[in-house]
Amino acid sequence: MTNSVVVPRFPRVAAGELFLKVSPKDIKRLDDPHDDSRYSYEVQVPVTEAEKLIVGSANPRDQKVTSTIPQEIRTSLDQSADTFHLKNRGIWIAAKKAEYDNQTQTLTLYCPQGDEERYGAVDGGHTLRIIKEYVEELRQNPDVKWANGLPSLKAIPYVMLHIRVGVEGDLTDMAACLNRSAQLKEYTLANYRGQFDEMKEILDSENFGKIIDYRENGEGEYDVLDVIQRLTLFCNGLFPAKSGKHAVVAYSQKAKCLEYYLKNKSEYLALRPIIGDCFRLPDQVERLLAKASGSPRFGGYGFVNPLKKPRLSPSLRGFAESDLVKSWAIEHEVTGVVFPITAALRVLVRRKSDGTVLGWREDPLKFLLKHGKELFEPFTTAEYESPNALGKNHELWSTTYLAAYQALHPED
Repeated sequence: MTNSVVVPRFPRVAAGELFLKVSPKDIKRLDDPHDDSRYSYEVQVPVTEAEKLIVGSANPRDQKVTSTIPQEIRTSLDQSADTFHLKNRGIWIAAKKAEYDNQTQTLTLYCPQGDEERYGAVDGGHTLRIIKEYVEELRQNPDVKWANGLPSLKAIPYVMLHIRVGVEGDLTDMAACLNRSAQLKEYTLANYRGQFDEMKEILDSENFGKIIDYRENGEGEYDVLDVIQRLTLFCNGLFPAKSGKHAVVAYSQKAKCLEYYLKNKSEYLALRPIIGDCFRLPDQVERLLAKASGSPRFGGYGFVNPLKKPRLSPSLRGFAESDLVKSWAIEHEVTGVVFPITAALRVLVRRKSDGTVLGWREDPLKFLLKHGKELFEPFTTAEYESPNALGKNHELWSTTYLAAYQALHPED
């Protein structure tokens, strides 16, 4: 009589111990040639054993199974079970400790998941995610019978495991080098190195804090590059207008803003007292610009797209309404104009000579509604080939900032 599965379906994550049944012929231990504290196991196991593994905290990104590579992995499992272990790079596991017992034929991996510990799948997270889904579907299939923890298939797919112990100090480099089938985004690696820890602490209290992804393939409505891009608009220390510098890069080269952040983190973190305002302001400017511009033909400009149905930006979801606006849902999408006008509002940032930001000189939204006509005017007469060209025009950024400065200091 065929028995049902007796192996636990889920690993003992709480204890950090994972138990894999491995035949002695399918495992080999290797000592590191340069460091006695490091060692490895090279293992081949059926996918029903591999599914017990965890991605854990060692992997720098979330797994997105709808892209091309995961789909190819699944196709290989379904159609080439007998050669899957030859075509797949396998799963690289960082473990705190690993032990193999020949008598019980059990490989025990210690992969604790504490706040300061990174163990689990350094690479091969997508493979592991697809394997888990594949095995679960086998369990749900009434035509598949199980015996001794194995399904009744013509060929059971195997996968290679590359276990590494004692590599805590090399995890970042390992993650960067191994994750090349779909190259890691730079901000994912920066997050892995802890570069955003202070920013996370600040932003978590904001209404939009929980919808920001700090590593790729997440489900948030913003990624950390969106945050850095918007904060760049207010970094007066990096882009002093008196020297003719403006944050045009925030519009023209979003990814480059990460370089500015990593080299000048203190400039961004100095915005702590107004950081939520800085992130929301581009959306608020877009919402209020029709009124602030004072233009009766606002919707007729080529860079303005009237929406058939108002749309609420996620940054303003749950944000308190005020006497300035009844609803934050935007009625016009504005291309190429919002960032230069928002950046001009940095004239209102109260900043000490040592870089410390104290707050706003005036409420930026009230200032916009009062002086929006002067800020909007340069765009109404500008010549441009496309709306995006407006956002990359350094002269327009300079002119708009000057208009804001003169509005704040009319005596000058």
